[in-house]
Amino acid sequence: MTVKAGEAVTFTNKDPITHNVYSSTPGMAFDLKTQKAGESTTITFDHAGEAVVHCAIHPQMLMKVDVQ
Repeated sequence: MTVKAGEAVTFTNKDPITHNVYSSTPGMAFDLKTQKAGESTTITFDHAGEAVVHCAIHPQMLMKVDVQ
């Protein structure tokens, strides 16, 4: 996904199972901790770069946030 610097992204767990979304990308790190079904958390990306986002529970899940 692509967003502009300063934009917020809301991560909503629309699955019936728990996830733990996080990024350890230097300068763009965050950890939403455990999110149960239906829970949402908003993260603001303050500066340009690429955040690689994973789920700590399901290592096969991956996404990238391109912040311009």
